[in-house]
Order: sequence, then C-alpha cells, then structure tokens
Amino acid sequence: MADVGGSEFQPKVVSRSSLVGTVIVLYGPKAVGKTQIAMLLERALGIHHLDCDVLITGWLAAGIQPHPTEGWLDQVEGTVLAALAEWELLSVEATGAWPCDWQLADDVEHAGHGVHRIWVHAPWQTTLERLRRRESSDRVPASEDEARVIYEAATEQASIHDFDLAIPTAEPLDQQNVVGTVGGLLRPK
Repeated sequence: MADVGGSEFQPKVVSRSSLVGTVIVLYGPKAVGKTQIAMLLERALGIHHLDCDVLITGWLAAGIQPHPTEGWLDQVEGTVLAALAEWELLSVEATGAWPCDWQLADDVEHAGHGVHRIWVHAPWQTTLERLRRRESSDRVPASEDEARVIYEAATEQASIHDFDLAIPTAEPLDQQNVVGTVGGLLRPK
C-alpha cells in the first residue's frame, strides 16, 4: 500500500483479540430482570449480550455437566473471552450465588479487560411471580425451592461485594435512566 508520499508501508493490523474490551457483569438472583436489562443495553448502547442461560441449556442438552465445584466457570469464561475477540462491549449474567460467579469477573479483569459489576435486584415475591410466569425453554430450570436458595445466596454474597451500579427492577424500569447511567460508566474518565 502506498502512502501519500509514495513510499510503501504496511500498516499494523491489530486483531480484535489484542484489544481491551469491556464486560458488564449483571449480577442478581433468577428472574430479577438481568436479561431485560441486557437487551435494553444491547439495543440502546450496542453492548453485545452473551446469554448464559442459552449457553448452559445448550450444554445441558448436549450432555455436558457442570463441574462439581466450579460450575460452568471454564465454559462461560472461555466463551466470554472468545466473544471479546469480536465485540468491544459485552454483557453477561451471573446470579452471584456461587464463588465461581465472582471469579468470572476477576478472571476477565486479570486477562486485561475492563469489568463493570452491576447488581440487579427485586424483592423475593416479585422474582417468584416472574418465575411462575416464565415459559421460555432457554432459561436454566429451577424449582421455587432452588430459586429461593439462589436468591438468598446471591443476596448474601452481594452484601460483601462492591458494585459500580445497582438497578432495582420491582417497579417498571426507567429505561432512559438505566441507559444513561450505564453509558456513563463506559465513558473514559
């Protein structure tokens, strides 16, 4: 390729995988609205969403089982890091009920990417009503008892972790506020 002065030069082509990406980890118990927020952020801010429920139900359908202590960490983390080769901005969901959920964000940061942790929350009764209305087969299944255990564990873990933002979802979501606030997290400081 010739530059304006006529000399030949080869521009350095940087692959997406060598660039730093940003991951928004949406933490919260089942049925608090993590996917709803992720879809809003994808539409409004172009943040690609990696839906872990879809991934996990696919792995389960393929006969793959989670690790007894690490859960789906290796699979999800590998998928997140691979997606960052293509997408600069990415969101992913985790309940926060298990240590491996928190390890995901830490590992992505240690790999050199930016991470924003957002707590999505609603009262137990609200999440229970949402779980009862769910019809989607691409959600990781959980009985009401399992969902309650996850809710309590995630809420307890959230109390000892730091977040960049907390989003309540019991009332109708103020979409403009959510988009503006999350967009503010992404602006260079």
